[in-house]
Amino acid sequence: MKNGEKRKRMIQKKIRLTEEEARFISTKVAESGMTNFNAFARIMLIMGEVKILKFEELRELRKEINRIGVNINQVAKKVNEDDQVSLNELSQILELQKHLKDTVSQFIQKQENQTKEQERWL
Repeated sequence: MKNGEKRKRMIQKKIRLTEEEARFISTKVAESGMTNFNAFARIMLIMGEVKILKFEELRELRKEINRIGVNINQVAKKVNEDDQVSLNELSQILELQKHLKDTVSQFIQKQENQTKEQERWL
């Protein structure tokens, strides 16, 4: 089988650039974090922009929310021992913590899905 028969994309387009345009584009490719010019150009032409999404900050937020949940559970244990707060109030606190965690998880999933959609074009 010839190399061309294995390729999914058979149509090739060529452009001519000035040195300045080539440097500008190389800078943009580097800033995007992408290493493949063809993939970068394809995304730019099809989507109009290359979105680089960084999830680390949101993952840290999710970890912090989980830590808050642990703290809430510790408070709940103390409340149960001392009978100072109603179970209804505690239930509301736990529900809020779960809601916060779910919201962040849904946001991360949405962003990851958008990234997968872009990667489909790579």
